[in-house]
Amino acid sequence: MPTQISLHAVTRTYGDRTVLDAVTCTVAPGERAGIIGENGSGKSTLLRLLAGREKPDEGQVTVVATAGVGYLGQEAPLPTYLRVRQVIDGALAELRAIEARLRELEPLLADGDPRQLTEYGELATVFELRGGYQADARVARTLHALGLAGVDHDRRLDSLSGGEQARLHLAAVLAAGSEVLLLDEPTNHLSPGLVEELEAALADHPGALLVVSHDRRLRQRWRGEYRAMTDGRLHVPRSRFRGSRPEEGKAMRRDVPLSIQEIPVSESDAGPYGITAGPDGALWSTLVHAGKIVRLTVDGQVDSYPLDDPACGPSVITSGPDGALWFTRFRDHRIGRITARGEVTSYPVPTPDCGPYGITTGPDGALWFTEMNTDRIGRISTDGTVTEYPLPTSGGLPSAITAGPDGALWFTLNQANSIGRLGLDGVPALYPLPTPGAAPVGITAGSDGALWFVEIGAGQLGRITPDGRIQEFPLPDRAARPHAIIADPAGGCWFTEWGANRVGRVTVEGEIQGYDLPTPGSEPHGITVGPDGAVWVALEIGSIARLAS
Repeated sequence: MPTQISLHAVTRTYGDRTVLDAVTCTVAPGERAGIIGENGSGKSTLLRLLAGREKPDEGQVTVVATAGVGYLGQEAPLPTYLRVRQVIDGALAELRAIEARLRELEPLLADGDPRQLTEYGELATVFELRGGYQADARVARTLHALGLAGVDHDRRLDSLSGGEQARLHLAAVLAAGSEVLLLDEPTNHLSPGLVEELEAALADHPGALLVVSHDRRLRQRWRGEYRAMTDGRLHVPRSRFRGSRPEEGKAMRRDVPLSIQEIPVSESDAGPYGITAGPDGALWSTLVHAGKIVRLTVDGQVDSYPLDDPACGPSVITSGPDGALWFTRFRDHRIGRITARGEVTSYPVPTPDCGPYGITTGPDGALWFTEMNTDRIGRISTDGTVTEYPLPTSGGLPSAITAGPDGALWFTLNQANSIGRLGLDGVPALYPLPTPGAAPVGITAGSDGALWFVEIGAGQLGRITPDGRIQEFPLPDRAARPHAIIADPAGGCWFTEWGANRVGRVTVEGEIQGYDLPTPGSEPHGITVGPDGAVWVALEIGSIARLAS
């Protein structure tokens, strides 16, 4: 039977709230659709209905897929008592059962029984459609792509970090070879490099694919249509799904007492990501997707400096003690340096595939950086000598790093749900966060003598004193996905809300105010305070924003 995916007059309510209102649509075989819309608009509900996890209150849902349906939801984590091997075996269970039945039927085919011949033919078709002959190779390839190749298959899930568990769940869904894939926020626990691996895997998927994602990194590379959820209705495709979010751009605006200027510095898909003020008074930014560094001078001139490898993934950038700018190259695992004259060099990190990400100047005059993929903190002197310090975590995803007021290095552990401290003697200490799934990212040393950080998973800000006391401050919009944070010399901190197209400010008392950016879907990432006292923000749409009173 050919693939059929449709909803007819489907309504779904929760209490007195109607999430889907008489939705009718059809998904064609092989269609690739991104589902977009504001938080709470019904995107996840739509996927749960198509996956059979919920039933509609009214209407009819039809899903017929000969080669099966794979579903990744944001809820229902895998049971932690399972072992990695059991998760993989479970993903391939249907294929293994089909293969076993084919082996049983093969010696009987010579009898010419029409029923056995028909059954064998149907099963062989399904087995081939689901890539049964390549199943083991696909498992190995998927685990490697999602950063799990080195995980022992006999480990229990409760010994893995939350991020590793989530990536294993995603790997199991992809490895099963289902004809239809329904993925709800599949990049929630993926680093930039792993997002590219996921995109490559999805590009090879031959069947229907429906993805809910707020992640610009994925949307930037998406090659498919989009459908927009608004007011309980699903609108038909209107254009390519490549970073724009028109329906979400209609979110309520605030009065903006600041002047906000957006200055183009690159192509729209180049991805300004990190940003810092340089010793020359200019703003320097990484173009993570183009492999370049750009400089925006005080008179508005834009200079672009290509790196030796366009795919090196320059990420976070900081001003070094030697008058140069230093930056991490996440994809080729090097530390880069560029002078104010545009002279570029780079240095390898000893540990292979380490994924350097955050970087800062330490109190000892060296550059300190995080190694996302290998749970290490690195130190590089201005002559290029690198020392590495292992952390007591596995899959902790060390992210941003800053020098603290106590002379130590402080950093976020995104998947270990902790804040880390590393003394100059290389001895680490970890401070677990009170909120499960907080997933801290950016961190900065505040003017009040504490460290301030953002929790992208919980939609909160956090504050930790040098003696380890932690406070958390929920954002008004818990789905804002705060990303980077910088201390304001005048007091308080500024931070980006890349999921809400906003820049926020928090006072030392924890009072929060938000400022919407003019261009919908600009998704701010890096943030810094410039020599002019203004706040400067890297926008992945190819611009740098300046906020000033």
